Amino acid sequence: MLISKRNFKTQLGDVNLELEAKTGQGLIVKNIMIFDPTLDYITVSISKTTVGYFRVGGDLGNHLSFHVGRAVPTPFLGTPGNINQTTLLSYLFSLGLFKGYPIASGEKLLIAGAKKATSVQCVEFEIWDAADITPEMENGSKSNSYLYVNYGRSAATINVTTDVILNTSNNPAEFPDFPFGKIVPANRNIELHGILASDVMPGTWTPSNRTYTQFLKFMQDKIFLFDEDRQGLLYHSSAGIPHMSLPTVAEGTSVGGNYSDVDLKYPFLFDPPFIFPQGEELTISWKCGKAASGTAISLALQEIGLILKMTPAA
Repeated sequence: MLISKRNFKTQLGDVNLELEAKTGQGLIVKNIMIFDPTLDYITVSISKTTVGYFRVGGDLGNHLSFHVGRAVPTPFLGTPGNINQTTLLSYLFSLGLFKGYPIASGEKLLIAGAKKATSVQCVEFEIWDAADITPEMENGSKSNSYLYVNYGRSAATINVTTDVILNTSNNPAEFPDFPFGKIVPANRNIELHGILASDVMPGTWTPSNRTYTQFLKFMQDKIFLFDEDRQGLLYHSSAGIPHMSLPTVAEGTSVGGNYSDVDLKYPFLFDPPFIFPQGEELTISWKCGKAASGTAISLALQEIGLILKMTPAA
């Protein structure tokens, strides 16, 4: 039985956030918020089992941000708030895709990678009777089914107009590399629920030299998905003059976004999801445009995230 629906644990400063389920209680963590972290990615674990990995910094933005609430920009704050935006986890929870992180009685959740003197970490959770929450529940420490984001990129910077395959996963080894250069592991199915990506163009002091994203291509068994013209999903960066020092992010025309504090657009979601059985592969590529000698798109700027769910094979 649910005991208390809205509860919060907050950690300020140079200490990892830890949340333990007391005797007689079980917890469901349904949101995580991170401000000013040490690293660009945090790891979420329950009783030393890694259950989540999220980008919380960098050019493409924080997926777990405390979003700015001020309606009018100040001279020192160039982006006004978005009153309807939450974190990626909260958004997926509201859709029923993310079931929360279950913490059974006696277990402890740990967030690593955020702590420093100025950081703020906060989690929202529900309190349940201990009998209602088990480690075997989805996303739990002993579960065989979990929702996660797999971040990936190519092996090098991009400064060409030919298709560039994204074959390198940025996630820890605890997560499958699929689809970034690897197939679905044995005895597993992987569901593709959504895409986190931005149209981008690097900053340059020579605006005549620019490289910019145009399409994100998906190919399965030599068949191009989503577009009979074989162009892919539109993530076309602005055709205008790029910024000088900062990259141009989410200022073009695209079918989806990163849902971060930099790119406010919603993720590109699939309903129903695409299901990839064991041994299946999926090839994802960036197709970019280039003017003159171009300006290479960095590893961080070309990154995409895939909202995936792993389940046991039938």
